[in-house]
Amino acid sequence: MRAAALYKDEDWSRPKQLLNRDELMKYRLGTIKSSENRALAACARFRGDVLLVESEHDHLVPRSVTANYRTAFEKAHSLTVRMLEGADHALSEQRWQDAYTSLLKSWAAEVIARARK
Repeated sequence: MRAAALYKDEDWSRPKQLLNRDELMKYRLGTIKSSENRALAACARFRGDVLLVESEHDHLVPRSVTANYRTAFEKAHSLTVRMLEGADHALSEQRWQDAYTSLLKSWAAEVIARARK
């Protein structure tokens, strides 16, 4: 998961451009339990391998969102969390896109190698 957003359950079906940005950011900055959010509840049930990637300078998805996802993946087989240093939300520079691609490839190779053992 990269730049995984988090929304209130009651806003799940609402067009995102209609949401109050200040309220949304306040929600995202808080600590949210998996029992309080359907996306996090789904993560709490997941038993596979997880890669969480955040951008160091993400103005839309703060670090607290990644922390909430990280906590929710309590039953995951494996959990890897990585930070793309210097990167923004959109990975607007080629070097950040390349770093993400490299990270994804190496993580997938590790998971596959581990599964073959």
